[in-house]
Amino acid sequence: MSIHRIHCQPLRYIVRNNRCFMPILVLAMLIEIAPTVANGPSTSTIIVTVEPRTGGKIQGAVVDFNDHGLVLVKAGVPYALAWKQIEPTTAYTARRDLIAHQRGGWEKLSAQDHFDLGQFALAFDRQDLARAEFGQASKLAKGQFEQSIRNAWQQMREKRKRLQLDKKLSRLARKSENTQSQTLPGNDLSISRMGDDLDDAVTLTNQAGFVNDVNDEIRKRVREAYLIYGQKVQEVMGKSVVFIETDHFLIWTDWPKLSRDQLAGWLEDMYASLSVQFGIDVSSNIFLAKCPVFCWRSRARYQRFAQKFDGYDGKDSLGYTRSIESNGHVHMAFMRKGSTQADIDRIACTIVHEGTHAFLHRLFTTRLLPHWINEGAAEMTTAAVLGQQCPAGGNAALLARQYARYDWPIGRLFQSVAPIDAHQYPLAQSIVSYLNTQSVMRWRTLIKALKQGKTFPEALALAYDGTSLQQLDADWRKANSGLDNS
Repeated sequence: MSIHRIHCQPLRYIVRNNRCFMPILVLAMLIEIAPTVANGPSTSTIIVTVEPRTGGKIQGAVVDFNDHGLVLVKAGVPYALAWKQIEPTTAYTARRDLIAHQRGGWEKLSAQDHFDLGQFALAFDRQDLARAEFGQASKLAKGQFEQSIRNAWQQMREKRKRLQLDKKLSRLARKSENTQSQTLPGNDLSISRMGDDLDDAVTLTNQAGFVNDVNDEIRKRVREAYLIYGQKVQEVMGKSVVFIETDHFLIWTDWPKLSRDQLAGWLEDMYASLSVQFGIDVSSNIFLAKCPVFCWRSRARYQRFAQKFDGYDGKDSLGYTRSIESNGHVHMAFMRKGSTQADIDRIACTIVHEGTHAFLHRLFTTRLLPHWINEGAAEMTTAAVLGQQCPAGGNAALLARQYARYDWPIGRLFQSVAPIDAHQYPLAQSIVSYLNTQSVMRWRTLIKALKQGKTFPEALALAYDGTSLQQLDADWRKANSGLDNS
């Protein structure tokens, strides 16, 4: 059994005997390059310091940047970060410094550069910085940007009004809702220990497998166990917890109605996308019954649930997936933090990412995939489902370009089955996406072979006509060497 959690530097928890041990810190696979990247372009080798929204600082040499984000190298390890993933002040400072360095000095910034920086600051709601940049643009262009500046401010005001209206509607909806606990069907299953009730209940299935291996009677009994468990969650967490059922998920949440509707949409869109990818009838159900999901409005309530029901501290994470290889059970839990568009995008990406882990756990068999493929596939799905709302796709493309440009090694990733660090997710996604785009049918064959116990080299050769790791490495680099840097 394992718990996946997602945050700024995700760690993998290994759970044995129903107890959660200390996290196993995964050492970064060191990239054998100099911190300033030897042979890198002179316009991209300045040192910047950025603060990810998830906390901490990263200081390193920037080897590339574009409108999406930047790639910097710290202690030989490359990090791809979208601008929206960085705290506003350090994002603005880094972008400003990079453009100035690229132009050859502060005095060489054009009116267009200052206007673009003003829009960049405004996107982060840094009106003070935007005002200064717009002023400089107007001065240099002698008033030619006045209309564009007025339009930028007007768009910002309209955006703020929409956000304020959404918040007001959410508050009104919460006040008007009747959030009494639902009466759920009971049976003779006794629940004596909250932490492992769900695990014990699903042993009814004896041996889990793909959807066709689970009959209607098993589904009925597991569903009843899930609903009883959900009732216990409502008793412990309070009357604000509402039960929602969708085609493939059983959801317990204290989110307001507007957010609940989004939640259900993200989950079902994820399920539909993966069903198409793996040729599964979307009307069928890959889960034992339907997948339980628990979503909380605050960190305190999220941690209380995680500790009380899963024996997990819930610190420094937005969500996790608990999966059990022996019986096929899986459930997910999430917390909502903040109400800005960036906050909403972040929780959406987390939900689709973790939902992909839940789906893949049940696909073909319950055998665990190599972690880099699991994480890469989860990032690929977030990009497919959420598009620009999630930075995963842009990060993967930007980082892959650097691996191809500087010939950074990737062989260790292919051989690894251990958990990987967050900075490796974009690389994993790029390789997984490459395999998927070569042939969806071959991609399905690869995953099925891995779930049947083959190693990655064996599964790759089987699915892709004898392709070796060396050939995959070469082909992937060739495919990414010509990526546009705009």
